Amino acid sequence: YVIDGGWLLHKCIWDYATTYGGICETYLKFISNHYGQNVTIVFDGYNSEIIGTKSYERYRRKEKTVAPDVDITEDRAVTLRQAKFLSNVANKFKFVQLLSQFLQVR
Repeated sequence: YVIDGGWLLHKCIWDYATTYGGICETYLKFISNHYGQNVTIVFDGYNSEIIGTKSYERYRRKEKTVAPDVDITEDRAVTLRQAKFLSNVANKFKFVQLLSQFLQVR
């Protein structure tokens, strides 16, 4: 299977009372339960240039609901609801990096 990473980010519902590592575990379980072990996840558009034209336009449209930047690690507690967290392009970029690394070693 090939899965769109952007779709996947919103498909799994985050447990608010957990860590970012716990959220990564949730994604791993979802992928395993629905697609098995032979899966490729494509996160296109999430590169190191966070503020590009596309990102800026998204930011401008969502300006009223954008969350603050969050420093995330696997053991850090989740402090924002999923939709609010993902409304910030920098947060989404950092989470995609964390999730990608997490899934690659498992």
